Amino acid sequence: MSRDLLYIQITQAQARTLDFQLVMEDSWDTARWDNNQTMCMIHFVSPPSRDISNWMREQRIPITAITKHAVENAYIRTGGGRTSWDNPARPPRE
Repeated sequence: MSRDLLYIQITQAQARTLDFQLVMEDSWDTARWDNNQTMCMIHFVSPPSRDISNWMREQRIPITAITKHAVENAYIRTGGGRTSWDNPARPPRE
């Protein structure tokens, strides 16, 4: 049985409030950070759990911010996304 993975880009401030046990990243250090260390990408299994949905609501992240793998992959490999996510950045200090 395949799993549909969902992705979301969040700010550093939002990442500080995230319980990483809710997503597939193990910790702050394993999230994928952009080159400026201001945004990170997290992913989770579809459909979003109640806890993820509640966290998104608290952080005022619209449900429309969630993307599927193909969309996220295309973004980070082309155009403006490529220049922002092209190097594996070290996470900022937590």
